[in-house]
Amino acid sequence: MPRILTLAIALTTFVPLLGAPRAVRAQFDSLLPLRDWTSSDGKKIKAELLGFQENQAQLRMENGQRVLVPEERFALPDQAELVRARLLNHYRVNLAEGINTQFISSMEIPESRANEGVVSHISMGPNRFTMGIMVFGLDFDMGDYNQVDFADGTGGTFSFPYKDNEVTRVGNPPNVKTRVVVSVLKVHNMELVPLLDTGLENGKLKISVSRSGKNTIDLKLSEEERAGLRDVLHGFKKAQKLVKAGVLAEARLDTQTFGAAGQSPEASMATAPNALLLEEEEAALERFRSNQGQGRFGDMTWTPQDAGGKPELVRGLGWIGSGAVIRTASGEVKKVPFEELDSGGQRALFDERLKELAGKEPTKKAKWSYYYPEGWDDRRVDYSNCLFFATTSDNKKPWLFLHAYSGGLRGEPLTHATITGGVLEKAYKIEVSPAASRIVNSPNAIFTITNQLLSQSDAQQVVEQMKGSPSLQLGIGAKATGFGVPLKEEEQHASREAVDLYHWASVMSGK
Repeated sequence: MPRILTLAIALTTFVPLLGAPRAVRAQFDSLLPLRDWTSSDGKKIKAELLGFQENQAQLRMENGQRVLVPEERFALPDQAELVRARLLNHYRVNLAEGINTQFISSMEIPESRANEGVVSHISMGPNRFTMGIMVFGLDFDMGDYNQVDFADGTGGTFSFPYKDNEVTRVGNPPNVKTRVVVSVLKVHNMELVPLLDTGLENGKLKISVSRSGKNTIDLKLSEEERAGLRDVLHGFKKAQKLVKAGVLAEARLDTQTFGAAGQSPEASMATAPNALLLEEEEAALERFRSNQGQGRFGDMTWTPQDAGGKPELVRGLGWIGSGAVIRTASGEVKKVPFEELDSGGQRALFDERLKELAGKEPTKKAKWSYYYPEGWDDRRVDYSNCLFFATTSDNKKPWLFLHAYSGGLRGEPLTHATITGGVLEKAYKIEVSPAASRIVNSPNAIFTITNQLLSQSDAQQVVEQMKGSPSLQLGIGAKATGFGVPLKEEEQHASREAVDLYHWASVMSGK
């Protein structure tokens, strides 16, 4: 066992590379030159980065001593530097110039085998951070099937449904191969990650393709494919942690900066979701400021909760997210909580926002008044993944409905859904009544269409999830399967509006 070396200014504990393999000891070229490194508790040291050994960074200090430091011991900006150095130097990197995106794959898979079997990669580009698992049909057509299934050998399963237009044909006749890419995003399909971890660790990972009425095809993973997938998964998990923290951006790795060495993590979080929201909010406020003549909601009373409750006469300008925008008597334009306005001001803003979302009249069905986005007909509503605001026709009590559809549930009713705000990590699970689903047969698929009324407690939890979140992440599931569902931009907008309107209506009703 190598002895532990402790330094007065050490990051934490350093393990000298006296007993390291010859390949490691022979590495003298540095990946990063001599620089300052900062630990998670603020301690500093100057060293070069030589490479990596599992989850530890290999450093060479100024006195020539080479040491191993666990990567999690570094401050977040320095962890980002390590992840970038690892991915750009120990992986194969290809640049797709047309979309300005780097595709990062494992060197365990020879380039000659990049278009066969099961090959994985990480992609980083503008608004793009994904892990893709490319599944090739070598002696069969992926278009004849509609689902990729994963099993970890311990009972854990994950299914990825796909449509015909998601099958890519690679090569020229007669050597054409078909391919489907299983994508794992920041939140979508993240449940596949621990399953892959388990299956690769125990050696029992199984990948197959299936379709109702056809025989399932089991894919035989080679050792190269398993090693490559393990390698990419390892890199993706490290990067994903830092993307969540806002230190790594959804952009090419070689274009990013993480602040000076030793800078606090907060100083490097310009791309964090909260920071982006603040930037967008400030830009929206600037638009209100530049239009000094506006004040279409007239005078209203604002009682700031943090100023002793002293009422102030202000002009109502509009809204940003769940907050109201006002202009004070001194001319300051600011966003304030909706709760701090008087009832007349709240009503004026609420009624106009509802009209902007849904037009003049709601869609009335039975005892409900649904506020669908203006221009959406019944078919658009049926084939949407969205939250909708509704009221009861008699007493105008506010409610939220969750609408979801999928052709990947094999004709089963929805049993649950998960809602995750773009900033929060933990999803909120909603139990769905089987009676809320109907099954629709089409020539190409069997669709499950669900319209679930959320309980008041579920709706309040959704409001909490969406506070400060730029986007909604939706997951759906039946008894045998579950997966993330991507929302179109108009569905994201409609869902955020529905949640904010529900929140406002709850405030107005005194909940």
